[in-house]
Amino acid sequence: MNSEPSTRHDSAPILAKSESSVPADFVCRRCGNCCQIAGEVRLDDRDINRIARFLQTSRGAFVERYTRLARDRRGLALIDGEGDRCIFLDPQNHCAINPAKPRQCRGFPRRWRNPGFEASCRGCSPPPA
Repeated sequence: MNSEPSTRHDSAPILAKSESSVPADFVCRRCGNCCQIAGEVRLDDRDINRIARFLQTSRGAFVERYTRLARDRRGLALIDGEGDRCIFLDPQNHCAINPAKPRQCRGFPRRWRNPGFEASCRGCSPPPA
């Protein structure tokens, strides 16, 4: 399976060669904004195994319930939840599988990002007072 990062966004991702647009003090504030845009979260074999273990289900049951064929037909991706939200984003905008989240998600925004991500990413804004 292809393990290259892609995005939940329809615009072309930027594979980060530098962190110049990411604030040096970036800290994910778990706002969930990066998980609410239409697109694709690709999975590699390690992601599938880790998430299935976390959900206490078999690999096959996880694949059947939560994945689909990736757009390029070269691997699997998570299905979308309601309104293009990640299937694992809960009503409070928290990742329900955070300890086991896919490698792609772990890499945002340092390994990949989309143009303009700073506008919706609370980690790029000063922390609340």
